[in-house]
Amino acid sequence: MNWLRLRTMREDDLPWVVALERDAQEVPWSEKSFREALAAGYACWVAEVLSGDDPATALAEPVGFLILLLVAGEAEILNLAITPTHRGRGLGREMLEAALDEARERGAARVWLEVRVSNQAAIALYQRSGFTIVARRRGYYATREGAREDALVMQRELVR
Repeated sequence: MNWLRLRTMREDDLPWVVALERDAQEVPWSEKSFREALAAGYACWVAEVLSGDDPATALAEPVGFLILLLVAGEAEILNLAITPTHRGRGLGREMLEAALDEARERGAARVWLEVRVSNQAAIALYQRSGFTIVARRRGYYATREGAREDALVMQRELVR
């Protein structure tokens, strides 16, 4: 049996997190950016799939991470990534729901995020989770080729 567990990201997770970030993102965050997020007290989580009959003794395999900023009654999902072999299994939705619960518990009234217009899988996930597109930022993201790509700004109101 498998379970998903979210735990607080640690410094010793960074080599794995940075490697996944490089695989998942067109222009990835640096290790320094992750260190700064940890030091600043952002909600930084690693998602692990636990395999075995008992979650207390199960083997843990890291499969993703999420970075959430909470400030002034609002939250922003800064980064979310899932390993390629675990995409399409609902893990992103579970991680996103955990982030929304955390934001709600910490008093956030709404959650924001930005996503590349080309990332249709993520846009669909966010829309299924109640996010709506509220703006488009032209040329917001750099690409590997040196071009620019638009970002969609998405928002979800949280019910307390």
